[in-house]
Amino acid sequence: ALKYIEHLPDQDYHIMLLKAVCYSQANLSAQAIKFYEDCLKEKNNLKVKKQLLNCLKKSHMWTKAADILKELAIDDPKNEIKYLHQQAEYLIKGNKESEALDLLYKIIYLQPNDQQSIRAIVWCNLKIREPQKALRYWDKISEKKAEDWLNKGHIHWAMLQEGEAFTCYNKYFELMPDKDKAKSLFLEDALMLAAYGIDRTSISLMLQAIGV
Repeated sequence: ALKYIEHLPDQDYHIMLLKAVCYSQANLSAQAIKFYEDCLKEKNNLKVKKQLLNCLKKSHMWTKAADILKELAIDDPKNEIKYLHQQAEYLIKGNKESEALDLLYKIIYLQPNDQQSIRAIVWCNLKIREPQKALRYWDKISEKKAEDWLNKGHIHWAMLQEGEAFTCYNKYFELMPDKDKAKSLFLEDALMLAAYGIDRTSISLMLQAIGV
C-alpha cells in the first residue's frame, strides 16, 4: 500500500489523509505527522487532530502534543478537564513544568480536590525549585501513597532538613514491598536533587543510612 500511495499527488485532502493513516499504521510517525498537519491546514477536524496526537506521543514530541491538546480543549469543551490533564502531563514530560503549573492550577480551581493534579503540582514545584510551595500542596493530598512520602523526603532535603527527609524516606521504603524497585525510583530523581546541590554521593549515604 505504501508503494502505491507514495506516487499519488499530495494536493487532494483525502489522499493526504490516506497517506497519513498508512504511514501511521506502518509506524512511520514522522511522515504521518507531516500529512496529518497538512490535512489540518486544509480542514479543522477533531478526529484528525486525535490521530496526529497519537503520532506525536509515539515520537515523544511532547510540546507539540500539548499544543494539539490545547486546540482539542477548545474544539471539544465538554472534555476540557481531560485535555488539561493530558496537556499538563505532556508539558511535564517535555520539562516545561512552569507551563504545566498554569494548567494544573486551573484544574484545581475547577476541581479543588483533584488529587492527580495536586500531586503533579507538588512535583512541578520541586522541579522549579519551589520546595515551600511543594510542601503546601503536599499537605492537600488526602490519601498519602508511597510516592508521596518519597516526594516529601525530597522537599525536606531540598530545604536542608535532612532529619525530616530521612523520616519520610523511611516511610517510603516501608510502604514499598519491592525494595529494589523503590531504590530505582529514588535514583531516577537524582537529577532533580542535583539542582539543589545534592550529589550522588550524598544520595548513596542517605540510602545507606536507611539500610537499602
